[in-house]
Amino acid sequence: LPDVTLHNAPRMVDFTRLGEAMFMALGEEGSFTERFVEKRTEAMMVSLESSPIAMAVITYMQNNHMGYDNGTFKDLLDTLSIYHTPGEPWPKSPRGLADALRRHLAGLKVVGVEVLFDEVRHNDGFHVSLRKIKNDIKKNVVDIDAQSTRDTPETPESAIRVHCEPHSPTY
Repeated sequence: LPDVTLHNAPRMVDFTRLGEAMFMALGEEGSFTERFVEKRTEAMMVSLESSPIAMAVITYMQNNHMGYDNGTFKDLLDTLSIYHTPGEPWPKSPRGLADALRRHLAGLKVVGVEVLFDEVRHNDGFHVSLRKIKNDIKKNVVDIDAQSTRDTPETPESAIRVHCEPHSPTY
């Protein structure tokens, strides 16, 4: 364990260091850190694919390269509703949307979507922005890890399979 040095260590440094030591002792190919980041990325992708809101945001951003600039959560919820598949869970309020976006911040960033929350309440409510960022899945996972211990190159749009199709809202 004293001989183990980590470069670009992700979160849970002690766990990663122990994993690297085990990899060395077992003579495994590659590095534990690389495999750990790969598995974390896979888990984030599964989480995004299972979230109707995350998929709606990704689809929206693929169709609207300019993003969504400083609008209310209510307006964004209305905008995203065309991507809602009937029968899937969907936020009933702007606050529900904000909570869902907060849960998927890291995963959305990994696939190239940055969610910016305006912390100041305006007359019409809280505002949010969505914008595309350059992303390299491995780099963004490490960046997210680096940010979380303190508290970008391009990936193809097909990094996550989008199963959402626009639907006309039914009222």
